[in-house]
Amino acid sequence: MAKPAAGERPVLGLRARGTVAFALLALVLSASLALLTYQIARRYLLDQRESLRAAAVDGERPPRQGGAARPRARTSRRCS
Repeated sequence: MAKPAAGERPVLGLRARGTVAFALLALVLSASLALLTYQIARRYLLDQRESLRAAAVDGERPPRQGGAARPRARTSRRCS
């Protein structure tokens, strides 16, 4: 490949242009996914905080997260 004359920009070959295009596409895609993940997590956490705040204002217990309800304690025992 001949060197460019003074004042001319060097021409990138097909492989270099493909590599640059792939790198830019990967950068845009990863930034988009990071922003989307951040927004989803932020909205979820803000909604959780708001529901806890509303429950505290209403004097309710906040809803339990993650599974089965807590077993109730027995209040009376029969002795045999």
